[in-house]
Amino acid sequence: LWSFGLLGLGNALLVPSIPTRLWLSMPAMVALIGGSHTDSRHRRGMGGQLCEQVDEVTSNIPFLAMLMGRQDGGVVDSFVALGDEIKVLDGALAAAAAALWVARRGRGGGGARPPSMSGAGLAR
Repeated sequence: LWSFGLLGLGNALLVPSIPTRLWLSMPAMVALIGGSHTDSRHRRGMGGQLCEQVDEVTSNIPFLAMLMGRQDGGVVDSFVALGDEIKVLDGALAAAAAALWVARRGRGGGGARPPSMSGAGLAR
């Protein structure tokens, strides 16, 4: 759910319309509120379990527990361990795809441009 929410936030930065930006931001809000609600239910033993040991070292928001140093070894060691698990080629391909997406659409979004007022299409 968070990947969909972050994709929506990224696209929201590319469009000029404020209502569209808000609309594209909603999946991130659903991930935040829905994830917090699920965690609170699991802490109370409703619909699942979230033990105290796991709750102390994780967070609903991606990478927040790592940035706050709640994982073993602190911030630096957490990210070193993450780096050991990540495949560099996969990360490079994802970054390249994101860069191409933004370069293709440009700031302010893509889409059809209005017809030019000069040239073809005007009645004589």
